[in-house]
Order: sequence, then structure tokens, then C-alpha cells
Amino acid sequence: TARFKEKGLEMRADFSAERIVAHIDRDKIIQVFTNLVGNSLKFTVRGYIEISVRDTPEAVACVVSDTGRGIGGEDLPKVFSKFQQFGRESGPGEKGTGLGLSIAKEIVELHGGKIRVESMLNEWTRFSFSLPKQ
Repeated sequence: TARFKEKGLEMRADFSAERIVAHIDRDKIIQVFTNLVGNSLKFTVRGYIEISVRDTPEAVACVVSDTGRGIGGEDLPKVFSKFQQFGRESGPGEKGTGLGLSIAKEIVELHGGKIRVESMLNEWTRFSFSLPKQ
């Protein structure tokens, strides 16, 4: 919350249940959320970041969406590739390795889930992933 306040962003949370039961590696799923929210914080200068977790009979549906700068349509197919960074400007600012999203994808898939991204350049980005209940 400190980084949200520092940047003047609204943090929204939408959870379908107080407690959701699923067989997951808790630390690894926290890593996925940390990466997705961290990316949203890097690329959102105004508006909000929303975290949504929905409990369905078959899966846990998770979404991290923001009102950030978005990703161009030509870059969307490469988002989960290793060492990919889009719109990185030289000079000061937050830097990364370009590995976070490929690691997040691997973690979700090791849980038997799927992850996807939707975005509109200069408007919003939405990462969604599902974790099947086993």
C-alpha cells in the first residue's frame, strides 16, 4: 500500500469469498501476484490497480488489471517470452530483467492453469489466470 500511496494510485480488491480453498503452492502464487502487481505499479501513473479473485466450482479465477500505459497489439504475443521488455527507456527509472512474466506463466502452468493478457495501448492492461481445483 505504501507504493500505491506514493504514486497516488487507487488500490481496488474484489474477492468472491473470505477464504478460498485450493491445492496450490501458496508462496509461488504470491510470487505470481507480486510480479503482476509490481508490473502494474511500474507502468501505471494514474488511476487504479485492481486485484480480483473469484471462487468458482472448477477453478480459482484471478485478475490483475490497471489503467496503465498498456501494451501494443504487436507486442502482446511476446509478453510471456523470456527477457522481453516493452517501451523501456534508457536512463533512470525502474528496471527489470524481463523474466518475471515468463516465470509467472511457468508457475501458473505448473499448477495446471492458464494465464493470458489483454491490453489497449495507453489505456489499460489485464492479466488473468485460472488455477484449477484438483
